Amino acid sequence: MTIQGFEKLCHKTGYKVIKQRLYFINPHYEAKFGIKPRILWKGIAGVPYIRDYFTTSYHCILRRR
Repeated sequence: MTIQGFEKLCHKTGYKVIKQRLYFINPHYEAKFGIKPRILWKGIAGVPYIRDYFTTSYHCILRRR
């Protein structure tokens, strides 16, 4: 599922994303491969289709509206 699709689904079901973190290098890769996690650059994070391509992990906190 794309990030944009997830956010639309949240909106439809009455949830709001209050905090999000997009990772270029997934935090789980540190345990698997010894690679440090990296957050996605803000310039790329603002462009939906490019953001979806470069994001390996998406963490968010939701709040019921």
